[in-house]
Amino acid sequence: MSFVQAKCPECGGMLAVDADKKAAVCQFCGEAFIVQEAINNYNTYNETINNYNTTHNYSAGTTVNVYEDKSKDFVVEAGVLKEYHGESVDVYLPENIKSIDLNCFAGQPIETINLGRNNIDNVFYSLDKCLKLRSVEVCSDNSMYTSQDGILYNKDKTDIIFIPRAYPRDNFTVNYQISKISYNIHNTLSSFSHLNYGDVDFMNLHCQDFKSIELAKRINLPYKITKHSFVDDKCEYCGNYDVLSEKVYKKSYQGTGIFKLTFIRNNKVLLTCDDISYLREYFWYSRYSGQYEHENENIVSEDFKTLIIGNLNKNNSNEPIGHVQYENIQRLINLCSTVERVRIDFPIYDYSSEIKREIPWCFFRFSKFVNLKEVIIKEGVSSTPTFENCSKLEKVKLPSTIKTISSHSFDNCINLKEINLPEHLEMVGGYAFNGCEKLVNIKIPENVIKKIQKDCKQKDYKDNLGWVVEYAFCDLWKKQNKCRRCGGEFKKTLLGKPYCKNCGKPKDY
Repeated sequence: MSFVQAKCPECGGMLAVDADKKAAVCQFCGEAFIVQEAINNYNTYNETINNYNTTHNYSAGTTVNVYEDKSKDFVVEAGVLKEYHGESVDVYLPENIKSIDLNCFAGQPIETINLGRNNIDNVFYSLDKCLKLRSVEVCSDNSMYTSQDGILYNKDKTDIIFIPRAYPRDNFTVNYQISKISYNIHNTLSSFSHLNYGDVDFMNLHCQDFKSIELAKRINLPYKITKHSFVDDKCEYCGNYDVLSEKVYKKSYQGTGIFKLTFIRNNKVLLTCDDISYLREYFWYSRYSGQYEHENENIVSEDFKTLIIGNLNKNNSNEPIGHVQYENIQRLINLCSTVERVRIDFPIYDYSSEIKREIPWCFFRFSKFVNLKEVIIKEGVSSTPTFENCSKLEKVKLPSTIKTISSHSFDNCINLKEINLPEHLEMVGGYAFNGCEKLVNIKIPENVIKKIQKDCKQKDYKDNLGWVVEYAFCDLWKKQNKCRRCGGEFKKTLLGKPYCKNCGKPKDY
């Protein structure tokens, strides 16, 4: 057995072969070859090198496939392009390149690369280090790749293989054939200012364009939502706020924020809570002072006139909201009592059972908001808090989802002039608008009047929450010369004394 040097006819790998055998398999590319042919290939290769080293007639930029010769353009070993030593910024790779070393072109000022007919598997990682590369091209008969406008695709153009680093980042159009964007290309596409797919620019989406957003997610196409329809500094479609900055006021022992203020434009502040169950860590009872810590402080500066109460169930906690937690939510609201406007954007839920239950806002009071002038409650909330004794309150806007206005909700709001009662309102509690002397133009739904009058006829007229419903609109009904208790019409007895035709009570004014 005698071994001699040979060169694989397929990949160019340097081999040691048994000259007595007729055929062998290349240890580099796995291809079978005729031994004598490989030996002849090596002899021809070696003769070429010796001839080159003798004549030195090599011109810069010429592509020469040479093994371990630092003076020539390419260093190739077993089909792996190890190094490039040429001076040209426009490179045409030699044949039979199977892969490219990751650092082969690193730091070189190459502008264009033509892969020729080579099917190179790791092309993304090797070419991505060419920071000045503007274009990648291939031969038309390349069986693996095709190129268009300097971008490298797979053969049928259903996948983007590589986008050069120096390719202009202003506009890019994704072909309809593309079915899936790889993670590497996703990051590259994210840097384009305009990314078009059909007639849609995915770098300038409107948050209402749900179909385009779903398409982008499905094929891993990057997108940016830059167009919102802000109403009261909150996008009416995606629900995001126009945020300036955030400040977390307390953290739990687990390191997550208990509650935080988010500062919004136009002197507005958003109050949210990551998890209601952890509020007890902020409001804890002190045996020495005999009160809950932080109970009387104020966390909103006088510069912020509007308080927006956001989602207090942000993480949808599954822990029960007990009595102490309810009190802590009330204390949390009281920390912001210096504002002039309140906006409630979300309901509050109890997740202590298998079915989440809405905690009525009527359990909460804003009576300490002495500067309050305006209240806005957004869609989704079904009951109103209590604004008793808010003497500066002038305007209240309720959503169509409000079903209940609790007892004493606006009791003694002496400057309340404007409030809308939703058409589907079901119940108004007793003394809800007691003392609202300036409330003149208000339309009471007919079903509410009928319920109040029906309940006032009964001896035990309380709703399912235990509220008495009498005198709900006592001042308004007085101005209309109706019964202050139920809004019924008066008629006179035989002695000429007026009494209510509905509840039978005598006129008391």
